[in-house]
Amino acid sequence: MREETTGDALSALIALRSRVFDRRGGQDGMTLYENRPSRLTLLWPRLVLVPPLALMAARYAWASRGSLREFAGDAAETAGNFYRDWLVEPVRGVLHTIRAGSEGGIIVTKEAVDADLASLERMSLSLAQEKLKYTSEQLDELSRQIRTGDLTTVLRLYEEDIKTPLRSAVGGSLIRSVLVQVQKAKVDIDQALKGIDKLLKSQELTFAFVGVAPAFAIVYVTGGFLTNFFLSPGKRAVGGKRRRMGVWLAMRRVERLLIVSPRSLPTDVAPSLSPSPSPAAATTTGSTQQQHLQDGGDAIPPLTAGLLLLSVTHLRQFAERSLPGRSALREGFLEDVRDLEDPGLGRAEKLRVVDRMWKSWGETLGWTRQARV
Repeated sequence: MREETTGDALSALIALRSRVFDRRGGQDGMTLYENRPSRLTLLWPRLVLVPPLALMAARYAWASRGSLREFAGDAAETAGNFYRDWLVEPVRGVLHTIRAGSEGGIIVTKEAVDADLASLERMSLSLAQEKLKYTSEQLDELSRQIRTGDLTTVLRLYEEDIKTPLRSAVGGSLIRSVLVQVQKAKVDIDQALKGIDKLLKSQELTFAFVGVAPAFAIVYVTGGFLTNFFLSPGKRAVGGKRRRMGVWLAMRRVERLLIVSPRSLPTDVAPSLSPSPSPAAATTTGSTQQQHLQDGGDAIPPLTAGLLLLSVTHLRQFAERSLPGRSALREGFLEDVRDLEDPGLGRAEKLRVVDRMWKSWGETLGWTRQARV
């Protein structure tokens, strides 16, 4: 009887052992299947593909070394010409414009206008003196009229000569009157060009800055691209130094409010100071206190919740205005902000969200370096 009992026990132990080890083996196999692959498994495509591709690239570069050297020389020459002709020279032109002021002319010079006006005055005075026998006082008055653009006297003489054109042409007064009007037209053109010249001179500095602006825009865009390309993601500036500092302070304020905010019981669960509470009220108060103590003081007081909402609003504004649109960085940051805004999460859950934000976005947004700035 004892032997049969011992045999049954051994059979049960063997069956239990096989069942436990089979289940354990299945669990170990599943764990190995779902675990992260080994480093060699992750690196074998690079180890297989990178050496032959690097060798092929090196052979192609050596075979094309002449054309590559020529391309490098052309690129260096283009960069030098761009720097000299589109950056240095325009800047020198701007400085020369500021220093020279409004001296000189772009279209016509002041001396040329004065010379044409003086020639018109001499021609008109000579004609009036010979044909109209003007005295010196009349000649002075005619000179003042000519300088103001009034040629009424010469035009009257022309009107008289045109009545008898052949005789006036032979006598010479008609031809001289026509030449005076031609000179007057030349003076008018010079005056119009002088006005255009003044307009251009008043906007010369604007034109100089407009000319140099595209080159500086190209340098700025190229420099920003190269900076973002060569810098690691943790060193790239997102949102500007001042905004990143503000977000860093907001994150620190959120964490401090969640840690240092008062954890005292709310007023509706505080012990009653009334001398004789009713049995029903005492039972209700005791159950509420017990429930609050079981929660571990995880509820957030209303004042702390309001201060948290202000800081979280600052974080949301930063994400919506400064982070790149439709990017994983912006979407993930906004998800964390929504978790902080969720009233259903308690103090411990929100502290875990804050810790996740420090770990996820601290290096990318430069929070780890703000304390040293």
